[in-house]
Amino acid sequence: MSKLIRLLSSLKIAIAVISLLVVLAILATLVPQGRDASFYTENYGNGLGNAIIRVQFNKFWRSALFLVPLAVFFVNLLACTLRRLSGRLRRKAPLRIGPDLIHLSLLLLIVAGGFTLFSRQETVVFLAEGGGFELPDGKTIRLKNFDFEMYDDGRPKDWISRVEVLNGKDVEKTFSIEVNKPLRVGRYRIFQSSYKNDAVAVFERDGEKVTIKPGEAMPFEGGFIGFLEYQSTPEGNAAVFIQEKDGKRTQISLFAGEDFSGILLSDLLVHSESGLQVVTQKGIILIYLSLILLCIGMFLSFYQKLGDMN
Repeated sequence: MSKLIRLLSSLKIAIAVISLLVVLAILATLVPQGRDASFYTENYGNGLGNAIIRVQFNKFWRSALFLVPLAVFFVNLLACTLRRLSGRLRRKAPLRIGPDLIHLSLLLLIVAGGFTLFSRQETVVFLAEGGGFELPDGKTIRLKNFDFEMYDDGRPKDWISRVEVLNGKDVEKTFSIEVNKPLRVGRYRIFQSSYKNDAVAVFERDGEKVTIKPGEAMPFEGGFIGFLEYQSTPEGNAAVFIQEKDGKRTQISLFAGEDFSGILLSDLLVHSESGLQVVTQKGIILIYLSLILLCIGMFLSFYQKLGDMN
């Protein structure tokens, strides 16, 4: 057993695993995390993109590439701690609390980090101005307005969602959510994650109005008309439809005010929606506790070293 403990607590293993984790973590920062599979093949090519997906580098912090070396480091650190404590107890040597606290705090940090990672829950909600959603604790987040700022060359600069936090009908607070400036409401954090443009086509037929969104369809003369998408053109926003009739499909592009086969596209309403990511996770307190213990351990180690020198 002692030989196994000595092997598991090897300093060479610790250095090798830490070096591997550092290199992999640096590489992971260069690869956007959590995107669709198509994103990686489009941006990195089929070969590299598929390799990223196969080894789960697109979700590195939950992949075996990260978790296996981390588990090895945890076992190495645990074995080192047990070997250190048992050796001092056997020799009846005075305990040095500082280094022991550092080891224990790192072990707690790994456990707390893993618990926090796998207890994390994420939901993305898209809101138009004036829209809102309710958190599980009963509070409501309502979007007052959404700004999409761009640089002069057209590149995105910032997305800003100005929201109200409502407790019942009372406005508890207002806040501007930005990409690196999340809103905290109780145990929930709300991030600015994305945006999208949405459209509504308004048809008039026989004096009645019918509205459809992209992906929806309405019956028409034994077939249907489906709303595919809208396109921004120099002449304005155009709606692209597909008509199916008698087994044949025809693609149609219409501007507001134009008609087709007796159906008038009276309006095409285009608006931006803010994508807000709601995140909740447990174990944050344990992470803070482990960091506090780490600081105390480092202070005590430094203090004990000064005592030894004197």
